[in-house]
Amino acid sequence: MASRLPVVIAQHSIRAGRESQLEESLVAELIFTNGLDATLIHGIDRIETGSTDHLCLEGLMGDYALLCWSPAETLVESLNRLGIAGRLIIHHRASNQRQSIELAKPSPKKIYLVDLNLIQTAEAVMNQLRELLEVQNVRVVSLGSKILPEKKNLAKPEVPKGISPVPPKEANEPQSASPQKHQQPTIHLDDEEEWSHLDKLVDDLDAIM
Repeated sequence: MASRLPVVIAQHSIRAGRESQLEESLVAELIFTNGLDATLIHGIDRIETGSTDHLCLEGLMGDYALLCWSPAETLVESLNRLGIAGRLIIHHRASNQRQSIELAKPSPKKIYLVDLNLIQTAEAVMNQLRELLEVQNVRVVSLGSKILPEKKNLAKPEVPKGISPVPPKEANEPQSASPQKHQQPTIHLDDEEEWSHLDKLVDDLDAIM
C-alpha cells in the first residue's frame, strides 16, 4: 500500500501578492495529486498554544512536509515554543545536503522543511514534494523463508531374527482357500502283488487244515 504524505502550508501574514498566489496554486495542485494531503494553518510564529492550528500540528503522528515562509532559526524557536516533537530536516539545494535539527521535544518524527522564500514556482515545490513522497513509499521488505514441516521417518517394525517378513498381499489378490484336513494316502497294489498275496493266504489255510 502506498504511503501518504501530509503537507502543511503555513500561510504568509500578507494575504496578497506573489505569496498568496503561490499558496493558492499549491493548494490547487495538491488537491489533484495522489498521496499528498494539504492542510492550511497560520504562520508558525503567529500560532497560539492550544489553538486549532496548534492541535493540528500535534495531531500529525508521522512524517510530514512543512511549507513555510519563516527562516529556519525562527521556525525552530516557534516549534519549540509550541512543544512540537520531532526533527526538522532542511534540504540545502545548492550543496545537495540535508541538515537535521533536533527539536526540544525528541521524537523520530521527521518534519521536512520547504522554504517558500527560496522557490519561485508551484511546480518546483510540487517536484520537491513528489521526491519526498517517493522516499516515503520506499519500503524494505524482508522475505521470511517459509519453513516446511519435516517429514517424520517412520521406523519399520523390527522382525525377529530367523523369521522372514511376509510381504503384504495385493488388494486384488484372491484369498487362498482354507487348508483341508489331512487325508490318509490310498495304496494301490499292482495285479501281480495282489495275486501273490492271495496265493499265500490259500497256502496258509491248507497248512492249517
